[in-house]
Amino acid sequence: MADIEPGSKIKVTVTKELRSEAAAKTLARLFLKDPKIAKTRRKDPKPIDPRTRAGRLWNVRPRGSAAARPNKGESCEITCTLDVVRDLGSVENYVEITKV
Repeated sequence: MADIEPGSKIKVTVTKELRSEAAAKTLARLFLKDPKIAKTRRKDPKPIDPRTRAGRLWNVRPRGSAAARPNKGESCEITCTLDVVRDLGSVENYVEITKV
């Protein structure tokens, strides 16, 4: 992981089953940085629930659709930034990182 520089494109591949819930959440967050995966999340319809609040119409806007938990063998291509390097350091036991 020492040869990865911020600003470069990297490929992250899950090599082990995720046993930690924290690692699963971190990898899901990293996978959302892949433009292809982020595009599918943006296209998912999110229902808006109109309600009345203090006599006015108020739209309840739900959070974005959750990302699926990455499984063994799945991969994504992301741009390496400082926050990505820190997150990859915490899950390096579960992933293989290569330059693209």
